Amino acid sequence: MLNKIITYLPSTVIPIIVNFILVFIYAKEMDPAEYGIYSVYLNSISLIYAVALSFLQSSAFRFYSVKGLYSSIKEYYSTYYFLNIFICIIIAIILFTINIVVHINWMVISIAIALNAFYQFDINMYRLRDEAKGYTFSRLTAAFGALVFICICVIYMDKITFDIPIYTFYCAYIFTILVEFIRCSRYLSFQSISKKLFMESLRFGLPMMGVSVMGLLIAYAAQYIILLYLSEEFVGFYSLGFRISDTIISNITMIILTVMTPTVMKLYDEAGNDGIEKSSRMLTKLISLDMWVIMPCCTLLAFYSDAIIRLLFPAYEGAESIVVIIVFSAVLRSLSMITCKSLELARETRKMLLFLAVSLTVNVMYMLLCVPIYGIEAAGHASILAYLIYNILLIKESHKYISIKIDSIYLIKVIILSIFVVVVAFSMSHAIGTENLALTLIQGCVCVFIYFLGSLLLGLQKPFAVLLE
Repeated sequence: MLNKIITYLPSTVIPIIVNFILVFIYAKEMDPAEYGIYSVYLNSISLIYAVALSFLQSSAFRFYSVKGLYSSIKEYYSTYYFLNIFICIIIAIILFTINIVVHINWMVISIAIALNAFYQFDINMYRLRDEAKGYTFSRLTAAFGALVFICICVIYMDKITFDIPIYTFYCAYIFTILVEFIRCSRYLSFQSISKKLFMESLRFGLPMMGVSVMGLLIAYAAQYIILLYLSEEFVGFYSLGFRISDTIISNITMIILTVMTPTVMKLYDEAGNDGIEKSSRMLTKLISLDMWVIMPCCTLLAFYSDAIIRLLFPAYEGAESIVVIIVFSAVLRSLSMITCKSLELARETRKMLLFLAVSLTVNVMYMLLCVPIYGIEAAGHASILAYLIYNILLIKESHKYISIKIDSIYLIKVIILSIFVVVVAFSMSHAIGTENLALTLIQGCVCVFIYFLGSLLLGLQKPFAVLLE
């Protein structure tokens, strides 16, 4: 398993770095108001995709290892591929019709959704077939393709408007889509479309669609409410803080889940009660592992938020306060990506939907009441509260299916060590300052070294055993 993690590591670590560079380029080339419009469109693309297509992606991923649902890979591939095409066409028609009444850039939304649908299907197939090299190659070509495309636009265009980053980012998926189409076209046949597989996908996937939509609304609703009560500029401030924290923290969790989710699914599906017990132990260890990685990232990102904004995003000065709040929200969001696996594996997606509905209601009500009074910071507080409630409900309900426990002693050690590292960072920043990027990076590297050393002294390497199983 450790070899598999190492194999998949470049597919997540390098895109995280590239995405951070992209955030820097986008924020630098667009003023806060334009960046706010870009974020609203990007969020709308994600929400429409979740409403219309996420049920297909979640079902295709979950059912691949379930025997008896399809007779051949040709039936599996044809059903999901043609359904993606059909739904993307319907989305484009609906958006075009809406554009007649309310002016929107329906073309950029339609193209982004279609490219995302086929790209996500293709890279999920790489994961399910355990083709690490293909997955890594696809992720890297998409990341570097987006970087190259936006750099060309910056060089040759006078002004970067909100739609340019969307086109350049999603069009980088085309290479993978074409390669996989050529490779798997022999599996495509209208006659092989399975009504049974489609109906099972609806039963499993529609609640998961609700889960995806509500999960995104908890993450993105703040930006719509800020736009309603404040301005596009404030949306830009909030969005930058969200992108910075989400790019780092949530994607780190994805490094773990990219490899471990198929393994946990196979354990649960193939080994009966023994497999359920093994799945439970693995998920519990994954939580500890995830917290060990993201907790220092959270605390250091919060501490150095002022320097990050001042040195990299000077046009967004004032956004550092929201970064501090959002990073803690991102930790809870990251935790929920693991705690939800219990109900997801047990196919109790309706309960996931119910828990998210409760969390979303609290989130939206808090923001509607507090954002007009306290500003964008209230949106961050609402997000923390919503994810806290969601995690509590998930962990409590998990005991009926796959018991998930949090090693509280381990977590306390991680928190104490992270606080100690922040104290070291505070001392260094006062001694040598954070007046330039090089000094700040050196301090960050020293903090990481101290965290690793402290982890060895405190014996925090225990959860890493799950990578060797």
